[in-house]
Amino acid sequence: MNYCIIWIIALIVFVLIEAFTYQLVTIWFAFGALGALLCALLPSPMYIQILTFLLLSIVTLAVLRPLSMKYLKSKGLKTNADSMIGRIIVITQEVNNIENTGKTKVNGIEWTVRSADGSVIEKGKKAEVKNIEGVKIIAEECK
Repeated sequence: MNYCIIWIIALIVFVLIEAFTYQLVTIWFAFGALGALLCALLPSPMYIQILTFLLLSIVTLAVLRPLSMKYLKSKGLKTNADSMIGRIIVITQEVNNIENTGKTKVNGIEWTVRSADGSVIEKGKKAEVKNIEGVKIIAEECK
């Protein structure tokens, strides 16, 4: 029995799924289906076709996925808050992580501030924004 039709359908399905997804999801299986289709054209037993499908899919996944992650990975969407990282701020209320206090104003908006290293930052001192966690600025006092 010739299983070419099965592999052609599988190949088409994997390529269509890939075409409608944002990331590389099924391309590995499309390569496997293509290899299995070639085996089916050479009239080989079904177990050889399945083995070819599995081996090619696994090998392509193992070899190409790390490359695709390196070159196609999105850099992430920066928000306006992320643009504050590295900025120098003035502390308007003493920052004390234990007492859960600390405030600053940036562009007229009051932010909660936490110390990056757990130290107390006095009111009026300058600090550098190290990170943004939700609605909190994580800062370190400028020395």
